[in-house]
Amino acid sequence: MKLLYILSATTIYDGATKAVVNLIYGLLDKGVELVVICPDMKGIYQDLTEKGIKCYVTRFTFSSYPAGRGLKNLLLFLPRLLKISIVNTIGYKNIMAIAKTEKPDIIHTNVSVIDLGYRVALKLAIPHIYHIREYQDLDFGIKVFPSKKAFRNRITSHKSHAICITRGVREYNELPESEATVIYDGVLPLASKSDIKPKEDYFLFAGRFEEAKGTRMLIEAYIKAYNTGKLHTKLLLAGSTSNSNYELMLKTMTSGYPIEFLGMQKDVGNFMKKAKALIVPSRFEGFGFVTAEAMFNGCLVIGKDTAGTKEQFDNGLSYFSREIGLRFTKEEELVEHLINISNADISEYSQMIRDGQEVAVSLYSTETHVEGVWNYYKEILRK
Repeated sequence: MKLLYILSATTIYDGATKAVVNLIYGLLDKGVELVVICPDMKGIYQDLTEKGIKCYVTRFTFSSYPAGRGLKNLLLFLPRLLKISIVNTIGYKNIMAIAKTEKPDIIHTNVSVIDLGYRVALKLAIPHIYHIREYQDLDFGIKVFPSKKAFRNRITSHKSHAICITRGVREYNELPESEATVIYDGVLPLASKSDIKPKEDYFLFAGRFEEAKGTRMLIEAYIKAYNTGKLHTKLLLAGSTSNSNYELMLKTMTSGYPIEFLGMQKDVGNFMKKAKALIVPSRFEGFGFVTAEAMFNGCLVIGKDTAGTKEQFDNGLSYFSREIGLRFTKEEELVEHLINISNADISEYSQMIRDGQEVAVSLYSTETHVEGVWNYYKEILRK
C-alpha cells in the first residue's frame, strides 16, 4: 500500500501535526510506503526526512474565503481571494505532478479545509480521504470555499471518504455514518503511561495564544480568582502566537500577577504531569489533543463543556458513570474551579485523575489510532 499525505502545517506543537506524525510512524511499522507533501521545510519536515520518508514541498493554502469584517478586510477581500486562487492553482499543478510520479493508492489530506488532494484524486480516479478536524466557522471562523454544501458533496462523492476526529465533528458537518468514520487521534503510545506524579503548585495552559483557544478568557478568569485573595496557585502559559499585538496585550494584562509565559514547550507532558490542573478554555475544540494528552499523563483537566472537550468528558461519564474532569460553561464557573483546586488537597481529585488516565489510555493511544486508520484504508481499497 502506498499513501500520499498532504499536511497543512509543519509545526511540531500543533495537535493535528502531532497526530499525523504519530500515525505516519505507526504505519511505517506496518510496512506502508509513505510520501508526504509539506507546505514548507520547517518543523516536522526535517524529522520525516531523517526517518527516510520521501517529502515534497509545495506552497498551498486553505480553500476558504478571506476575512470579510472591517473596512480594511472588505477592501482587500477580492485581491486576497485572487491570491488564494493563484497560490492554489499552482499548488494543484504541483501536487498533480507529484501524484502522477508517485502513483499512490490513496491520497490523505490531514485537514478538511484544503481541497487540492481531493481534486487531484478525482482527476486520477483514486480514493481520497479528508481528515476532518475542525468546526471551521465555529472554532476558527473559516468559511469554506465555495460553500459548506459543496464541501459535503465532495465527501459523499465517488471515491471520496472522511475520517472525523469526533462524533461531534461528524454531526456538525451533517455527514452520514456510511460516508464518514470516527477515529480519535492517538496522543501517546501505551508504553508511555506512567504512575501519577506528585503535583506542584501551578495551573497550566498549553497551546496557541488566540481567541479561539480562550487564552484571554482564561487570564481574565485567573485574575478575578486571584483578586479574591483566595487563589495562591500560579499560572503557567506554555504556548505562543504569531500575532505580536495579541501577545503584547496578554502580557500587559498579566503584569503584576503570578503568571509566567514559558513559550512553546517541546515536551509539555512533563509540565502536565506535575500541574495541579490543565485548563482548556477553547471555544470549540475539534478533538482536544491537549486534553487527551493531559489525562494520559495523569493530569486533572478543567475544560469548557463544548465540542471535543465535552465529548471526551462524556466518554468518561459513559465509561465510569462519573466525571473524569471539571466542566465549565461560564467564566464564573472557571473562577470557582480555580479557587477550589488552589485550596484543596489534590488527593481529593485522585479518583478523577485515575479515571481520566484510564479513558485516555483506552481510547486515545497511538496504537488504537493507527489500527483504526489502517483498517479504514484496507476497507476503502476493497471497495
